[in-house]
Amino acid sequence: MNWQPISTAPKDGTRILVARDGMVFTTKWHKCTTYRGGQLEPEVTYDFWACGSAPTHWQALPDPPEAA
Repeated sequence: MNWQPISTAPKDGTRILVARDGMVFTTKWHKCTTYRGGQLEPEVTYDFWACGSAPTHWQALPDPPEAA
């Protein structure tokens, strides 16, 4: 699978590869709380370092190797 825009990524908790600024990490979609404008606001985002640090692209994780 090729890199896809993050807007098309699964939002069901499936772990995926994400990319941002030349870095690649595994992550999943989840809910968090962000402090904005003097108040806490619920936010749905990718668990990527910290809320608000959004990836730009994603792709599915490869299949794990077969057991020996």
